[in-house]
Amino acid sequence: MATQVKPKNNVTIVVEGELLNANRSVLKKASSVFSKLLKDEETSRIEVDDVKEVVEQLLEYINTGQITDSSMQLYATDLLDIANKVGHLCSVVNLF
Repeated sequence: MATQVKPKNNVTIVVEGELLNANRSVLKKASSVFSKLLKDEETSRIEVDDVKEVVEQLLEYINTGQITDSSMQLYATDLLDIANKVGHLCSVVNLF
């Protein structure tokens, strides 16, 4: 069986034991914190201690500029907390 080669631009974010895939370039452009975490090109995995749904919404916002899940209002405080951690998404406040 052939070994799968992971493209250098892929990053795995581990949250609550689940693996979420993300694009290194997009994360680095979206956040100075991600940029620092991913400075070493060998880094391909980031462990995050937050609620999985909030991290998923954060990644959706980074990729699309929108949060489409209306239930996200339940996680508004958590989203703002993680936004502050990644140092970019404080404008999310305007969504709620």
